[in-house]
Amino acid sequence: MSATRPDPERPRGSDPKTSLRLSALDYARRGMAVFPCLVGRKEPRWSAWEARATCDPAEISRVWGRAPYNIGVACGPSNLVVVDLDVSKEGSVPPAEWRRVGVATGVEVLVALARRAGERFPTTMTVATPRGGRHLVFRAPPNVEVRNSAGTVGWCVDVRAAGGYVLGVGSVIQGITYRLVNAAPVAELPAWLQTAITRPRAWVSEAQWRGSGPPQSAEDRRRYAARALEHECGELAAMAPDSGRNHRLNSAAFRLGLLVVEGAIAERDVVAALTTAAVQSGLGAMETERTIASALAGAARKSTPVAPAGEGNRGPGMPDLR
Repeated sequence: MSATRPDPERPRGSDPKTSLRLSALDYARRGMAVFPCLVGRKEPRWSAWEARATCDPAEISRVWGRAPYNIGVACGPSNLVVVDLDVSKEGSVPPAEWRRVGVATGVEVLVALARRAGERFPTTMTVATPRGGRHLVFRAPPNVEVRNSAGTVGWCVDVRAAGGYVLGVGSVIQGITYRLVNAAPVAELPAWLQTAITRPRAWVSEAQWRGSGPPQSAEDRRRYAARALEHECGELAAMAPDSGRNHRLNSAAFRLGLLVVEGAIAERDVVAALTTAAVQSGLGAMETERTIASALAGAARKSTPVAPAGEGNRGPGMPDLR
């Protein structure tokens, strides 16, 4: 996809600062609190972005008058839940449950989930992302805790709520703009989708799922690794500033690295998913890259590849991810 293609969202003749300022002001008029992200990047410019996110037109005009900052939309202060429907990254393969029904993208997953619930695909404000995904923007339900998650609802489906944020219309990543593709009013989060997002997930430790029976198969280990990655990314993405995010990232990458050594999961999938979750939590891209690389290297040094399942080898110890 060319980075020099015309941008249909930018008024003809306007400069980037002006178009981004106008977009940020439009979010504020809708009651959505915004904050600046680094130019051309996803990381917040402010460390306390959630506390400082604002709907004040004067503050917005002052901030975006300085530089063409990307727009962060703070979900918590804006009372929003955003369902992020992604496309699979190159080389990633959908889990078997989705491959069986021919699903390969987040949009297709949500269509399938809606059909299972006997409902229609929801209509609400929708933003197209540079990679071809969609952000569906909903009002957060009252008196219900909705947590940030990565892949918990389904393949390539992430959720951003209190403690999370998304980039807004007009933001640019690698020369490609976030575009408004459905200007419908922001809808209430449908009951069936709320159930899918908030239902409790069974999570068991290694000892519980392995039990005292014979060694588990390679497919068992792959399923466990996929659940482990989903769990760790969901927990990390939901973390607030000054809550030990880097330590959690290091711990998650190390424990998942043990699974990489076992051959239960691909390193590229671990790196991609943890990077997305870490950046979503507010960690910087360079810090995230260094931490993941260091932890994976540490796991590789500590572990020894296991014999194939059925040869009586339990491996270097699967992580206890309760």
